[in-house]
Amino acid sequence: MSRSWTAWVWAHLMSLRATLLHRAANWIPGTELRSKVYRASGLNLGKDVFIGEEVLFDRLFPQNIFIGDRSAIGARCIITAHQTVATGSDLGQLYPDKEFRTVIEQDTWLMPGVTITPGVTMATTRSWRPALSCTRTSRRTPWWWARGSA
Repeated sequence: MSRSWTAWVWAHLMSLRATLLHRAANWIPGTELRSKVYRASGLNLGKDVFIGEEVLFDRLFPQNIFIGDRSAIGARCIITAHQTVATGSDLGQLYPDKEFRTVIEQDTWLMPGVTITPGVTMATTRSWRPALSCTRTSRRTPWWWARGSA
């Protein structure tokens, strides 16, 4: 068995594990127990972190998501740590599969429905609204946030 095949199988088994743990966490009513299940899936959570219902974390690379102390993640947020093009088109050459470090710093509140794209660092002591699009671009500054209507 080749090394790349073994790595592929291992990655998919870990993804399946993370998926099952994330689904289980969504059914747990208590904050402390829910956080423990998310930690078991590989997420890096600080102390006193609140995670709302139906939050979707990256299942392939949960270890690349870092959430600081006393942060709150609202219901139905999406937080990703990798990019992949699922089609067989030339887009895969333009945007190769890549994993990033996604960070939500301490004392940060993501309101319900916020989507965080791979490689973004959310600033400390901020409240982020659902109409917010968080992206990383090299055209302006190294980190640039486009904010929706308040």
